[in-house]
Amino acid sequence: MSDNKLRIVITGTSSGFGNLAAITLAKAGHRVYAGMRNSTGRNAGARDGLLAIKSDLGGSIDVLELDVTQDESVNAAVAFVDKSAGGIDVLINNAGILGFGILETFTLDDVRALYDVNVFGALRMNRAVLPLMHRQNQGLLMHVTSSAGRLVFPFMTAYASSKFALEALAEGYHYELSQTGIESVILQPGSFATKVGSNMLTSSDSSRVDSYAAIQPQHLTMKAILKGGETDPNTPNPQAVADAILNLVNAKPGTRPLRTIVDVHFAQLVESINHASANAQAVAIGAMGMGHLVPKVPSSAT
Repeated sequence: MSDNKLRIVITGTSSGFGNLAAITLAKAGHRVYAGMRNSTGRNAGARDGLLAIKSDLGGSIDVLELDVTQDESVNAAVAFVDKSAGGIDVLINNAGILGFGILETFTLDDVRALYDVNVFGALRMNRAVLPLMHRQNQGLLMHVTSSAGRLVFPFMTAYASSKFALEALAEGYHYELSQTGIESVILQPGSFATKVGSNMLTSSDSSRVDSYAAIQPQHLTMKAILKGGETDPNTPNPQAVADAILNLVNAKPGTRPLRTIVDVHFAQLVESINHASANAQAVAIGAMGMGHLVPKVPSSAT
């Protein structure tokens, strides 16, 4: 992987972390391929905004029509980048949707829709990109999870489960790819001022709600907080997440921590879980005679 102008694919760039990260990476001199759905329809404004970005450092942005829930879309986008750029140095699995509601009110179809983006979307992207990285014997997979990939909050249980799953997959890649020159890392953002609350998937089985009358006030309060976060002046600036993504991309290969936390509220709690998990993982994997598959990098950073 070159130390300067990297070929980067990032998913979910129509808004939020992905949009800011695409701009930040391009302005830093990288060649960015920004994936989004409906780039000629609902998200045409976001597409045009990204294409208008100019970089004094020689970076660039191309917008990809990319739906991470569709095999054909993923494969076509990756093939286009490979033909255009001759490979991919970095994949940032950022596309995700927030799921909100009492767990019992989520139907199986609701949960499938959540997992299709948050979990299977990353798997689709990784499977499409990894052969290119193996061809190069180098690369970086970055997975944007959440503090809710370590902490379970009421009414966000289905969402947290998808982020827990992505954490496990990303960590598994971290070990299994350790001998290939390809790195797998995790970024754990907290709550920031993005449109995630407005775009969230809500559970659909209202017939189950009546049994939870005792916790309805907390349910409604949490929903209002999530929807109001994007306009609350006290909500942290999401540029901090884009900056953390840039720092990980620019870091020297072999020095990147498995997990990086960007959370002003729960960083200490998430770090305590990361630390305990890393110690337990190292012992367990070592006991199986596979300690050499645990990269000698920091387990977590903030």
